[in-house]
Amino acid sequence: MSGDASRTPDRSQIDSLSRAQARSAALAKRELGNVWAEIADWEPARQRDALLELVPAIIDKYADTSSVAAAEWYQRVRDKWISDDFKARTPVKAHDDISKLIRANAGVLFGDDADPGRMLRFLNAVVDKGVKQGGRDTIRYNAKRDPKKPRYARVPSGARTCAFCAMLASRGWVYESAETAGAMSEYHPDCDCEIVPSWDKDRPSVEGYDPEKLYEDYEKAYKAAGDNPTVEDVLAAMRSQPGKYTDGRLVPVKVPKDWKQPHAQNEDRLLSMKGLADVTDEEWYRRQERAGVPHSVDTLYPQEIVFLERFQNLGNHVEWIPRDKENATATNDFRWIETNELCELKSMAKADFGKIADRITKAVRSAKENHDVVKDCFVIDIGQAKRKDKLVHQLERYNDREWKIRRLFIFDGEGFSEIKLK
Repeated sequence: MSGDASRTPDRSQIDSLSRAQARSAALAKRELGNVWAEIADWEPARQRDALLELVPAIIDKYADTSSVAAAEWYQRVRDKWISDDFKARTPVKAHDDISKLIRANAGVLFGDDADPGRMLRFLNAVVDKGVKQGGRDTIRYNAKRDPKKPRYARVPSGARTCAFCAMLASRGWVYESAETAGAMSEYHPDCDCEIVPSWDKDRPSVEGYDPEKLYEDYEKAYKAAGDNPTVEDVLAAMRSQPGKYTDGRLVPVKVPKDWKQPHAQNEDRLLSMKGLADVTDEEWYRRQERAGVPHSVDTLYPQEIVFLERFQNLGNHVEWIPRDKENATATNDFRWIETNELCELKSMAKADFGKIADRITKAVRSAKENHDVVKDCFVIDIGQAKRKDKLVHQLERYNDREWKIRRLFIFDGEGFSEIKLK
């Protein structure tokens, strides 16, 4: 058992570290989104030069936040079992050559077949990885300098992880060395693994983390991959197992016979639904399952499925809140895991302030007056349309209305960003 008995952080403590790292990354990606909105109309060369200057600065800023949070976490969990003069510290910054990465990928901003959305997705991934690296490096740095010489492990989050992370997590609890330093510094974008220290010399344990079983799975894949397999050969063998890893073969989704997809009134007019009229009921069923909301939890409208796909492609994670059909009580639509915000989604047929404001006001007032439910964080989805400066300025003053909200986000063809409410 993890916790006091094993001198190892328990799952709730690890989750608190994950939330802190995810918050830092989410704030960084939000700032990137604001930068992206500012430079959207610039010439490609000028956009590239701005990104070369601003993206490394964003990563440094929030990697510092991530690093400080990790040092405070290390000190806090260590103090549960050890009383001495050790003080956790943040290490000297070390990250990839971000400018080189940006230059290498900036070609998608130029030419007739330019794809700015692809560049933004790439930058979100780079920012997520760079910011979280600050926290991971801090845990390893303090484990190395800690006189009590703790071991540490790469601990995945969630019921399943990707094959790459499962392979590295199978190393179990190790001491700092040149070999482990290499393994513990390899991460993919949006990776939710954490470096977890343990001061238990005998048998450290964390709920849901079984390195012996992970290593057994790795060995089976190694043997199945043929003679003298490469790392990629082994990973391919691991991914060939349906449903076992998040990046492996999907378990085929069985669509119920005669499934009828529910549709919202005037759905075809919604900006986020343009070009999707030919999607079949069976495909909507599969897309919802792939978006991570089983039909046993709730049945979503197509515009909600489309939103989740786009939102998760930016590296965000969502816990969908099922509709209360039994009591007809108002609920928010989802919990944004990185920020722990309860959010209400509004998919719009027109990027018009009056219509957006009316829908927000109606939702806030109805939830409070009829069900005593607070709705104060809204996401406005206008599909691939482009927000205009006038709309942004109008939304900034939404709280001039009687029914006020706390946070407001807009999702358009150029990304996801927060409106700074006055």
